[in-house]
Amino acid sequence: RLGWLEGPDRILEPLRMGSFIRSGGSVQHVIAGIGEGLIQLGLLGRHVDHCQKVFEQRARTLHEALTEHMPSNVTWRFPDGGFFIWVRLPEYIDGEVLEKELLRENVLIYPGVKFSPEKKFRNYIRLCFTYSPEERLREGAAAIARKVREMSAAAEDQA
Repeated sequence: RLGWLEGPDRILEPLRMGSFIRSGGSVQHVIAGIGEGLIQLGLLGRHVDHCQKVFEQRARTLHEALTEHMPSNVTWRFPDGGFFIWVRLPEYIDGEVLEKELLRENVLIYPGVKFSPEKKFRNYIRLCFTYSPEERLREGAAAIARKVREMSAAAEDQA
């Protein structure tokens, strides 16, 4: 995939109804044409450079917010690349349970177990830093940390 299309319905509806979609094709043909145009105009490189700068800053913002809010028994490292920070939680915190709790606060995380065919990494979560603006990343990190502290306190009470 090269991307997606967003726009007003008057423009998107003909694409949705086009025979290339009904016949098994997709809007990927359109996206490929747009990508080709960006390359030919020399705009793709500039856009990629811009995205790299924005994503690196967002990664730093999320990393700093995690550093500020997370308890000391939670670990992660600044990524060398990619779109995600992987976080290791204490063994007694299940990422799927944490995911359900955070969804109530409109914070989206992905439990590590979803990426393991052997159903390992239950106490890991994957955080995406490329989609949300920096302020939302800070708010999300604070919410995750609050919930981790609550779950840790509950686990201590049961022990």
